[in-house]
Amino acid sequence: MEVKMKKLSIVISLFLLGAGILLGGCTATVVDDTTTTTSTTVTTTTATTTTTSAASTTSTTTTTSTTTTTVWSTEVSGTTEDLLGSFAYGDDITDYSIWAVGTGGKIIHSSYDDPGNWGPLASGTTETLNDYGYFWNSGVTRTFITGGNGTIFKGTSSWSWTPTSSGTTSSLNGVSAASTLEIWVVGANGLILATTNSGISWETQASGTIDNLNKVQMISTSYGYVVGDNGTIARTNNGSSWATVTSGTPEDLRALHFPNAQLDIGWAVGDNGTILNIMDWNSGSWQAQTSGTTVDLYGVKFINTFEGFVVGAGGTVLHTSDSGAHWAMQGSGTGNALYDLSIVGTSEVWAVGAAGTAIHHSIP
Repeated sequence: MEVKMKKLSIVISLFLLGAGILLGGCTATVVDDTTTTTSTTVTTTTATTTTTSAASTTSTTTTTSTTTTTVWSTEVSGTTEDLLGSFAYGDDITDYSIWAVGTGGKIIHSSYDDPGNWGPLASGTTETLNDYGYFWNSGVTRTFITGGNGTIFKGTSSWSWTPTSSGTTSSLNGVSAASTLEIWVVGANGLILATTNSGISWETQASGTIDNLNKVQMISTSYGYVVGDNGTIARTNNGSSWATVTSGTPEDLRALHFPNAQLDIGWAVGDNGTILNIMDWNSGSWQAQTSGTTVDLYGVKFINTFEGFVVGAGGTVLHTSDSGAHWAMQGSGTGNALYDLSIVGTSEVWAVGAAGTAIHHSIP
């Protein structure tokens, strides 16, 4: 009997010892899983915060890298009209002026002496105003505003404008001034107008397309590009004859920008998250860049050949500091569509958009 009890005691002890080991093992496993999960979370957070400049593997990482931080501030535009075009002039935040135009004939202005607040300027029309062009040379200022129903306004200052006959009733979507005398305008159905006498008269230039043309940029009086619907891109190297080039996309292209007169690099943006880049004017070869979004993109501006911004539907703001090799989403603080951008100096950026939206960003 005593032997049996000893055997039973040994069995029970072994059973309890085994259970303790198993229990201890389960407890350690839970702690390890928790530790592993925590470590993974930290690692993921670190990866998310450091992929702004280095992420190239997935568009998801690029587009979500800065979405939680709003870096743009809202300004008081004083209007609920859609603001479709803008232009800024100045050296830095201590000396600038910015204009915006939009639906209902709206023109508004803001400057350094009342930052963040915009005031109205009289246009004398209720037509939709689409774009604002400006050129200054040796004390002579020329400003041009284009809009619906063939509207062209001309100004010898930035404060008042008079209508000039365009000879068309088509919507005029974009304007670019290459001098105080030579200005180009683009519009519906492939229309290109040009003047060599500061808008006293306008001549039609053959664009080679019937697609709507949305924006034009003349880098000089000879060289320029236009973009339009259905992936249309055309260029001129003499200021008068235009030739279409292959864009590689069927999407409507809404805007373009060459940041300097050397013609070495430029961008175009459009629907469905389209961003195109050209590295050499003479090549005529545009290549797609990964935007990380599928929203329609309406405006693009670069400070230099490296740093630039793109805006679009739903308050979208994209930023790059490496010529578009990587684009990162920025928090704009608005869900309204953003249509255009203006830049002052090397650090101040404004965007305007739907329902009177005006926002500002100072680059750190």
